[in-house]
Amino acid sequence: PTSEKLVSLAFSKTYLPAASILPVLFVGLTFFTFFVTLSTILIADNKPYLVFYITVPLNILHFILNLKLIPTYGISGAAWATTIASFAGMVIVGAIVFYKFKIRTNEQDL
Repeated sequence: PTSEKLVSLAFSKTYLPAASILPVLFVGLTFFTFFVTLSTILIADNKPYLVFYITVPLNILHFILNLKLIPTYGISGAAWATTIASFAGMVIVGAIVFYKFKIRTNEQDL
């Protein structure tokens, strides 16, 4: 509900159609933030090559999703492509970090 107000606060009314994609991009960029944070953990563990081998296919996935979704859904398709690719990256890197460092997620294990 505040997307239109946010866009109109920073930009002219010409950009109001972009307000509909802000919630999707918010989620997608949240996934991307987790992806970058978890990737930084792997880099700190001296595994930058692993992050590279994950990032290249994710960029290809993002490119393909853009090719498929933008012609049909326009700017919303681009937002969904970003959200899907960021989610995939977060899940992949998150699984590696959780497996590698055996992170406990249950308080009873502590």
